[in-house]
Amino acid sequence: MDPGNLLWNQILPPHWVDASADGIASSLNISHGGIMRNGEYAPNEKALREHNPDPFPANENQKPLVEW
Repeated sequence: MDPGNLLWNQILPPHWVDASADGIASSLNISHGGIMRNGEYAPNEKALREHNPDPFPANENQKPLVEW
């Protein structure tokens, strides 16, 4: 990879869900608000957010779901 390249998380992009002719299609999508430590995003998460800022910023009182 070259400097500045970004990887796409394969869990998050839109995708098709097929169902049989008489079946119901369903999809389960899991997302998180970012991986943080001591109030700072992980380096890769920070680089991604600097490149593509979050259009829906979290409440300032919201705590991260995952800390590493």
